[in-house]
Amino acid sequence: MPLDHDKEFNGWTNWVTWSVALHLDDTEGLYFLYQEYILGLKEPVKGHNVRHIFDTFLGGTLPHMEDEEDGWQEYVDWDSIADHWEDARQEALLVDRD
Repeated sequence: MPLDHDKEFNGWTNWVTWSVALHLDDTEGLYFLYQEYILGLKEPVKGHNVRHIFDTFLGGTLPHMEDEEDGWQEYVDWDSIADHWEDARQEALLVDRD
């Protein structure tokens, strides 16, 4: 089944963006790893930071996506995930200041 790259899904840009964000947030060890990584950044989280974590720790794919068309990663809205991570980073930084 071809993926619908142009249709919003659960508040995200599209299904693949939602799927990647969900996997990153719901994989406990990975969640804590990326939280530590983003808290160490000296600048806001950008899409390339998210892609780095995805490529480094997930090998650039997801288990349920291995049979999908090649190049599906180009449809992930990395900046949208980065905005989500930046919101979490800012909240954590505020808590640390208190």
